[in-house]
Amino acid sequence: MTPVDASREFRRHRVGRLAAASNKPVSVAPTDPISVAVTLMLQHDYSQLPVLQGERTVKGLVSWKSIGKQRSMGAEPKLAQDAMTRAQEVSAADSLFDAIPLIARDDAVLVRDERNVIVGIVTAFDVSLELQRFGEPFWRLEDLESYLRAILESRIAPDDLLLRQRVRRGDDPPASVDQLTFGEYVEVLSRPEWWDRLESNLDRGTFLQGLTRANSIRNAMMHFRNDDLDGPDREFLVKFSRFVGRLARPRV
Repeated sequence: MTPVDASREFRRHRVGRLAAASNKPVSVAPTDPISVAVTLMLQHDYSQLPVLQGERTVKGLVSWKSIGKQRSMGAEPKLAQDAMTRAQEVSAADSLFDAIPLIARDDAVLVRDERNVIVGIVTAFDVSLELQRFGEPFWRLEDLESYLRAILESRIAPDDLLLRQRVRRGDDPPASVDQLTFGEYVEVLSRPEWWDRLESNLDRGTFLQGLTRANSIRNAMMHFRNDDLDGPDREFLVKFSRFVGRLARPRV
């Protein structure tokens, strides 16, 4: 692994990988009127704001929850410091996985950089977006494989599955469609006699181009190169999975 690759691997699952971790947060000072905090949260559609004294000193966190708690006990906070709670802090270099339980418990964490400056605030919403960004390609591929199995199971018997790649390797044929690899789905549907069993009016060549591209994306992801999956490949995977899902629906 080159130094550049090693550096990228180190950043891969760090808090600092999140965009919100390096987006300077909107904040209030402890002695700002509570109306300032309320206005800023409404203006930016935020659920909480850090209470800072300068760019390094954290005093706490003011939120709709903390304001509501004060009011539920009969108090009417006048200043931001009257309704703030303790703020949890993490470093941009900390493990994202270690930070997730803190975010789940406290709704948000403040992020410090190597200069000890507060450079971001990461919320549960930010983590959910990152989870979708990282996990969706895997989930789409899982869906795609299940759709392909559903299409083939009703049309191809196990005795038909004498696959060229397995013959060349001297491997046993698969006992069922469930045992096919993704690459073997491509081989199966590449054969005109098996494609014809789908009784489809779709163009086989065009469909196989899509299936081959999906297989290439899958191979890259299985080598943990998910961060390299660009926008067009992500969009293709979503659309192609949905398309094959429609083909897999039972005919009525």
